[in-house]
Amino acid sequence: MGRRTSRRHRLSKVRCRTSRESQRGWLSFRALPGWAQIVMVVLAVAVGALAAGSGESDDEAEADGRAEAEDESDRVDAGDDEELAAPETTTVPRAATTRPRATTTTVPLETLQAEVNAEVQRACDAVLLLGTSASSAVDYESSWTPVVDEDGLVGAVQGCVQQAEAVQAEAAVPPDIDAIIKDPDAVEGQVFLIVVEILQYDAATGPCAFRGYWDTRQREYNFEYEGDNALFSAGDAVSECPALGGIDQEDVVRVWARSTGSFAYDTQIGGNTTAPSFHILTAELIQKK
Repeated sequence: MGRRTSRRHRLSKVRCRTSRESQRGWLSFRALPGWAQIVMVVLAVAVGALAAGSGESDDEAEADGRAEAEDESDRVDAGDDEELAAPETTTVPRAATTRPRATTTTVPLETLQAEVNAEVQRACDAVLLLGTSASSAVDYESSWTPVVDEDGLVGAVQGCVQQAEAVQAEAAVPPDIDAIIKDPDAVEGQVFLIVVEILQYDAATGPCAFRGYWDTRQREYNFEYEGDNALFSAGDAVSECPALGGIDQEDVVRVWARSTGSFAYDTQIGGNTTAPSFHILTAELIQKK
C-alpha cells in the first residue's frame, strides 16, 4: 500500500515538472520577437516533414525487400519444379548413308555425227522442195555442239543444195513450151534449160524473183518469145538468192530451172492471172541491156 502511494507521488511530481517545463518553454517562445517565432514554426514544420518522409522511405524499402525476397523464392521454387518435370532425353546416333554418285551419259561422237548427217539431208531436201533458205530449214540441236555448231550446219546444208542443184542442172532439158503453158502443174519437179528476157524485176517482185518472156533460145525481139509470161525465183525467194547476182531488168539470161507448177498473182490493172513458175538453180548472163 505504501509502495503504491510512493509511485503515484513520483508520477505526480513528473507530470508537474513536465508541465512547468512546457509552461517555461511557451513563455520563452512568447518572449521571442515576431520574426523569430515565425522562423521557429517553419523549422518545426520542416523537421516534422523530414521525420515523416524518413519513416515512409524506411517502410517502402522494407516492403521492397520483402517483395524481392518473395520473387526470388518463387523463382527458386519454379526452377526446382522444372528440374523435376524435365523429361529425360536420349541422343540417337544417325545412321551413315552413302549416296550414289551422279552419272552422266556421253553420246558417242559417231552417233552425233550420224544425227547431223541426217539433219543435213532433211534440210537439204526441204530447201530443194520448198525453195526456203538453208538457215530457216535447219533444226539445230545443242547436243550436236561437239560435232558442229549451227553456222557450220547451215553451211553444210547450203553445200548440199548447191551439189544437188548442179546435178539437176546437168539433167536439164529444153522445155515443151506449149505443153507447159497449158498445164504447168503436170511438169512440176522437172528441170529445164530456159532462155529468159526479164520483163519485170522491181520492188513488186522482190530481190529474188522476176517475170519474163521465155523460150528455148534468145530472140531478137521480146514479142518473138513463145512463152510470154512466167515467174522465176531463186534462193529463198525473199532475200537470199546468190544465183541472181549482177542480173537486172531487161537482161537476157540463161537459167537452169526446176518447175514449181503454176503461180497465181494479181495484175496491176486489178485482175488475176496464172502463169508457169520456176525455181532457178543457176543462171548466167547472156546479154545486158
